[in-house]
Amino acid sequence: MIISRKILVMLMIISLTVSFVIHMPTEAQETLFGKPFMTPIYSDIVDTYYRKVFLNPKICSAALGNGSPKDTVWVNTDIAKKLCLGEPIVPIIYRDYVIELPPLYGFLWFISTSFSLVVSGYNSMYSPYTNPSLRSLSLTVYYLIMSMFIYISAILLAVSLYDLVNYISINDRRTKLLYVLPLLPSFIVYGVYSVEIIAGSFMVLSILMLYRKRYYLSGLFIGLSVAIHLFPLIVVIVVFYELLQCREDLMRAYKYLLGFTTTFASYLIIMVINPLILTKLFIGSDGLMCENCIFLYLVGSPVNPLARSISIVSIVIATTLIMILHTRTRDLLSGIYSKIVIGLLAITTLHYIFKPQYLILLSIVIILMLLLKEFLFYIIIDSLNSLIILLWFRDQELRNILSFLGIGGQYNPLSPDSPIQIIAFTRNIMLFILLISLFTRYMSLKKNGENYFFLNI
Repeated sequence: MIISRKILVMLMIISLTVSFVIHMPTEAQETLFGKPFMTPIYSDIVDTYYRKVFLNPKICSAALGNGSPKDTVWVNTDIAKKLCLGEPIVPIIYRDYVIELPPLYGFLWFISTSFSLVVSGYNSMYSPYTNPSLRSLSLTVYYLIMSMFIYISAILLAVSLYDLVNYISINDRRTKLLYVLPLLPSFIVYGVYSVEIIAGSFMVLSILMLYRKRYYLSGLFIGLSVAIHLFPLIVVIVVFYELLQCREDLMRAYKYLLGFTTTFASYLIIMVINPLILTKLFIGSDGLMCENCIFLYLVGSPVNPLARSISIVSIVIATTLIMILHTRTRDLLSGIYSKIVIGLLAITTLHYIFKPQYLILLSIVIILMLLLKEFLFYIIIDSLNSLIILLWFRDQELRNILSFLGIGGQYNPLSPDSPIQIIAFTRNIMLFILLISLFTRYMSLKKNGENYFFLNI
């Protein structure tokens, strides 16, 4: 092997360590080092979820005042009140409070928050009845555990990618690009930001098992990936469709589907506890219809439902084209990796919700498919993507700087006139160009048993 597994794992760990530090909450800095040493960058695992569930002052203000925390994520006022009083109780996600997390993500969240509650003596809530130092300890423990899950997944990802290159025909020069993956700006900025690395590690492991002809395990692992993030569903669609085309051995398709169903069935837990969350996970909420999406300037507003409709139709058309318009080879697996990557690129580019951390899922698999010019092109895309969260809360400052261009108004990074959305739209258009390039090259595959898609790069 032209690359070293140890070096790849080491680069993953170094990259995530940088990400871990830049996202470390101020409370964790004080707990671990005695005082804060930097202003952390916003992250989903801390700011979008943990602070809203445990550190929102409105929760205990309402719960202890015999009110209802209806403007928060909490739906069980009794449990919220007990936690605000520091009583030993562990709340149940989906039942006691509502955050829209897929089941495996919700399970990891539950483990992390439950452990942090116990370690801190149930002092997680922002309340006059809880100890501020122990509240900081609770957040620190949660952050460490969630980061540990991401670290373990990154190691699994590195090992799986290392083994995967033995099954797809790429030259040594392309294999070395795996070293670049953990060094990409978005990988560093969004590594310990959310859980895309965990979903990506299961996705790559699923592809690896597919090449090893372990179809049940392949389905099982892609189900775990989908139980964290919905985008890998495109992998299920592509692979299952291809397996069905081999009518002489439909048992492979059956095993794959059985494995997928085994882990995908975890969504039934949400259906039992709170079915309304399931609808929001698959369809989306009634509010935001276009978050950093490619259709923003077409529909004119991030809340225009037309964006979601166009997105869904576009994804259906793209998925259909990817499945049926291709050159078949004698070997089932010779072109399937390229179809998976193109499918994932299509759903990422065309989806009406395109959070910047989603690009990690794509980067994990696309890096082995790019020509040199495409790779340099992708680095620009990735760099623009990393700027989205780095500049998100500086929207007003950017508007003031660029006022000579006619960009004005109040802080609103989701509006079409925001510099943030200009960056996001540029990223999206470049991704669309890359999609056309890869799809065109895929259509030129030669009809033989070798994977010319990779050999010719």
